[in-house]
Amino acid sequence: MISWSLDGTGNVTVDANGTSSIPITMNSPHTLTFHMVSQYSLTLDSGAKAALLFITPPSIPGDDYWYDAGTVVNYFGSTAQNGSDVVGWALDGGTPVSVSGASGFVASINMGSPHSLTVVFSAPAPSCASQICSTSTLYNVTVESQAGSSAGEWVDGVYYQTAVTFAWPEGSVHNITAADGAVQSSVRASFTNWSGLSVSRSPTLMLTVNSTGYLMAEYANLYLVSLSFTDATGTPISPQSVTVTGPSGSQDVNAAMQVWEQAGGPYTITSAIWMGWNVATGNGSTFTVSKSGALTIPLAVYPETIKVSDAYGLPLQGATVNITTLVGGSFAMVTGSNGVAQFKVPEGIFSAKVSYLGADSQVASGAPGSHNFTVTFLLSYPLVATFAGVSTAIAAYALLRLRRKPQAAGPQFFSD
Repeated sequence: MISWSLDGTGNVTVDANGTSSIPITMNSPHTLTFHMVSQYSLTLDSGAKAALLFITPPSIPGDDYWYDAGTVVNYFGSTAQNGSDVVGWALDGGTPVSVSGASGFVASINMGSPHSLTVVFSAPAPSCASQICSTSTLYNVTVESQAGSSAGEWVDGVYYQTAVTFAWPEGSVHNITAADGAVQSSVRASFTNWSGLSVSRSPTLMLTVNSTGYLMAEYANLYLVSLSFTDATGTPISPQSVTVTGPSGSQDVNAAMQVWEQAGGPYTITSAIWMGWNVATGNGSTFTVSKSGALTIPLAVYPETIKVSDAYGLPLQGATVNITTLVGGSFAMVTGSNGVAQFKVPEGIFSAKVSYLGADSQVASGAPGSHNFTVTFLLSYPLVATFAGVSTAIAAYALLRLRRKPQAAGPQFFSD
């Protein structure tokens, strides 16, 4: 979580748009502090997401469900979904906790580390004609995971880590759910589809048995990519939101600026919002993935400089610079002792009104990039002129007195 606090109190959380607002009255010194809190993800399989009624507190938007470290999360789930009863919920691939009663299922999880939640459905009564069921023909069906996926499957409420073969009656229906593999060294196995007796892309399916065969859960390794961003000069900046587009579509980068992606690519930063403008560029924003790691992406954000001086080239401190960006956003700065106001804007395009002692001047940049502007105010100097006149009069009077001052007498000698 990202938040700000004024003078150590009253944290204001950055909202979904990446902004926050803290009013400050400058009648005394203040301290503005930026806070970041570690977050952990909670992964729910499709069955758990379907049976989930509500989550408290609400999830932070992003990949899966993300919560601040130490948050206690309560989940309330239904007892039936799509005609099947929910018989158990399992945390982190453990033994399912049985569901009893008709009021629903409640689980509390302390988010001190990443977790996963899986739901187990009961198998409905076989949907077969009496002639088919009465034959009692058995078919061998093998359920397994792709080699090297470190994942397993729930079959009729029981978890299997390795391949298992069942002798099932013809026409019987079975609930089978693929579980994602555990995260290992920033790599995780993510379910993609079934192969064999079903080619469904849903991790949970109801299999009606009518032949011998196999059912394999196919997986793809996902790698954790951590992103950081800089302006055009390489100085770090933090965009409010980022979207990555790759072969399988687009996804938003989570609040920690991390995203899970399959090996390959290309992946492109198609959106990076900073000050309300998409500052993603084609230059350096496309990458491929072969392992987990960190990337630094330059954005179209440029530093700008406005120097304010008088007719003699001396810097003017305290001049107000009101800046308007290309999307209409505005902010103000005051020049320091060097007469300079420095700021960053999207694309380097802006307009500014510079004010000093009632005088105004306008500057604007119409082309992308960094710019250096100098604004000169032709000010009158009555006090300086008066001081100069008085100084001249005093100097003239002193010179006149010096000329009129009698010369000292030379040495005198006396003799008898």
